[in-house]
Amino acid sequence: MAVKSIEKRRGETYFEYKFLGEVLGAKQKEPSVVSECDGEKTTAKVNFWLRGLLDLSQKNSLINFKITKDCLRVPVTDVGRFFCCIRGKSFRLIPGGESGKAFDKELADGVMRCIVKADDFNDAVGALIRKARKSEEQFGTETLYLALGFLKWKTCENKEIRAPLGIVSAHLSYSKKSGAILKLEREYEPNTALFEFLFKQFGLDLRGVFCGGSAVEDFLNAVREKTKGLKDFAICVDGYIAQFAFARFSLWADVKNNIDEFKKNPLILNLLKEVADRGVNNLTASVDDECDARQIFLPLPCDSAQFSAVSESVKGTSFVLHGPPGTGKSRTITNIIANAVASGKRVLFVAEKQAALRVVKNRLCDIGIGEFCLELYSGKTSDKSEIIGAIENTLHLKEDFGDVDFECAAERLLKKRDELRAPFEALHKKREIGVSLYEGIVGYFENSNAPDVARISNSFLDGLTKDKLAKCENLLRSAQAAAKECGRSCLDYRRRTNL
Repeated sequence: MAVKSIEKRRGETYFEYKFLGEVLGAKQKEPSVVSECDGEKTTAKVNFWLRGLLDLSQKNSLINFKITKDCLRVPVTDVGRFFCCIRGKSFRLIPGGESGKAFDKELADGVMRCIVKADDFNDAVGALIRKARKSEEQFGTETLYLALGFLKWKTCENKEIRAPLGIVSAHLSYSKKSGAILKLEREYEPNTALFEFLFKQFGLDLRGVFCGGSAVEDFLNAVREKTKGLKDFAICVDGYIAQFAFARFSLWADVKNNIDEFKKNPLILNLLKEVADRGVNNLTASVDDECDARQIFLPLPCDSAQFSAVSESVKGTSFVLHGPPGTGKSRTITNIIANAVASGKRVLFVAEKQAALRVVKNRLCDIGIGEFCLELYSGKTSDKSEIIGAIENTLHLKEDFGDVDFECAAERLLKKRDELRAPFEALHKKREIGVSLYEGIVGYFENSNAPDVARISNSFLDGLTKDKLAKCENLLRSAQAAAKECGRSCLDYRRRTNL
């Protein structure tokens, strides 16, 4: 695997190629050589990846939930009954009130009270909406949840910690006419990050307690049963609308549960072993003049450096394309995806921020292949009907697709490229004397101010060859050295002989 570094200097794009093993400091290793420490290395590397994906520290609100002004408390006495009342519904949030019969009646009417003052209520709603919108725009993930049921315990320093046992994805909006509207359209999800923390920290295994479709009350009773013998552990039935970072757990679970399958990929295996096994994966830095126009599609314009990245992707080379903003990475990625689609390949394009996905998606739409894309965002479940509809629309494109004569277009492009390249090749072609016309012109202007000290006949120039020119240059150098030795008398002789 290689790293291709890209930057712009004076309007031109430059690439630097490095193999990933060199960047990581890994030693070159033959594929057949297997170290005895490979098993330990891969295990340590996997653990390193898992630690980076899952935050089990008390900075994580899923592990250590802190009540702040940016969260709204919902009065709950019976979590199971409360979830049955709110499941898949929308509610208008209002400040003030406690749980009771009036609270239950208001829930039935679509109103949910929050235990907070009116002034603090408006500030909290505004903060929750801003943070949720920012997270969705930047990362495409949902961070706003309604937490139901909390597990409380005390640390060795007698500090009380509480963490949600389960959460429900929520969407909060506000308008002057309707006020604050809370939509709850998802199922109750257990806090799996908390379960991993409890298992690692206390040896308490709650990972199999909640099963899909289980009643919330049955789940809480099972947790009570598991923790009843533990000191300073208790369950409370509070409810809070707050921000939680829940999206990265899916990545953690994917690596943890499927690492054996991932190891079958040679690239991932080399990363785990920290071995730079290049194999046949070599970058050649192809240029556009050397490639067949019928094999590479360029719906978006690109320079020669960006073209080399597209050509490497067509050959199946694994590389990392790295560069600062403004160097044309999104345009290059668009061309790479277009070539893969034209070859009947499937492409998974991922990005940390949703803005990067939108830029490439818009470029794909501009060149006419946006309908081949299926947009999916982690932490945000799409409607199944939308996904099915998008797939059906893509399948129907085959019926509307007409035959396009790419061969004729490619032939015209090749012919035009040869016409444009002919003067350039003629200018830089090495002649019989071993010098190109370009080098001769450059040499002439570099010595344009030099005096004429000799007359050269046309017959001499007609018979000039590369070897003869080299011999003459050596003679002139010898004459120059001799002239320096002779000093002033050499200049007098040159004037007398008119040389």
